Amino acid sequence: MKQAFMAKQHLESRSECTDAINNGLILVNNATVKPSFVLKTGDIITFIERPQEKNTSIPPNPDLPLKILYQNKWFAILNKPAGIAMHPTTLNDTETVANWLVAHFSDILTVGEDTLRPGIVHRLDKDTSGVCVVAKTQETFMALKELFKQHSIQKTYVAIVHGHIIPKEGTIDTAIARSLTLRKQAVVDTDLMVRGKIRNAITHYTVTQSLGDFDIVEAQPKTGRMHQIRVHFFSIGHPIVGDKLYSTKLTRKADRALPQGVTRHLLHAKRLKFNLFGEDYDFSSPLPADFTQFLDMINIK
Repeated sequence: MKQAFMAKQHLESRSECTDAINNGLILVNNATVKPSFVLKTGDIITFIERPQEKNTSIPPNPDLPLKILYQNKWFAILNKPAGIAMHPTTLNDTETVANWLVAHFSDILTVGEDTLRPGIVHRLDKDTSGVCVVAKTQETFMALKELFKQHSIQKTYVAIVHGHIIPKEGTIDTAIARSLTLRKQAVVDTDLMVRGKIRNAITHYTVTQSLGDFDIVEAQPKTGRMHQIRVHFFSIGHPIVGDKLYSTKLTRKADRALPQGVTRHLLHAKRLKFNLFGEDYDFSSPLPADFTQFLDMINIK
């Protein structure tokens, strides 16, 4: 059997070989295959060099405007302002929640499954404000991860959306997948081309107030898909105010007329409620200034 080696590999076990195949590091006839693929005489096996390990250092930054709402020996509850990402990226490796965490909690680097996301069990979009929980021990991290997996953590968000939703209370139960645009998600229907895995997504909502051309909505996502609330409201024709990614031509025009100071999508993580290690917890975050400013403006109108 002919073999083409692009790099020297040393796989010590069957599981390492399976992992390499699943990660596309072993090709057959220049194509990815499943571990169950049966080789034939004449097949060409190519071993691809494993990529270099990414930089796992996180420079501490104690000066970001994050606030601890509550903490005990197990976890901390943070109030995250809009404009701060949860973890480092190639474009931003110093001004994230993770940078702040390593500056304030000395042992948190060992917590979690990714050294660039120490203690971070769930994430808020960069421009979504509000309450989030961070694990301070590995035991807590695993317990919270399981609670999120089982949808046992009640999350409540407040959003301001364009137009008036009918009915005033309901459930958006529409699957989500990556759209052909890299940064976006999309609801899945028979006429839309998507890529990657299709995931179920469920959001309960209640319109709490209508002001002018807008509705104030409380949303409780029962699943945790990327951009779920934003794409769900966009999918029913009511994009979130200020959302540049999920919008229509008309809502973008309306957003350009927003008062100075409203510079992001108006989505706020208001409340987290859960039971951990036999104790009930319930935490809330007040609406930030840009929310109240916008509400004051449309209330005057």
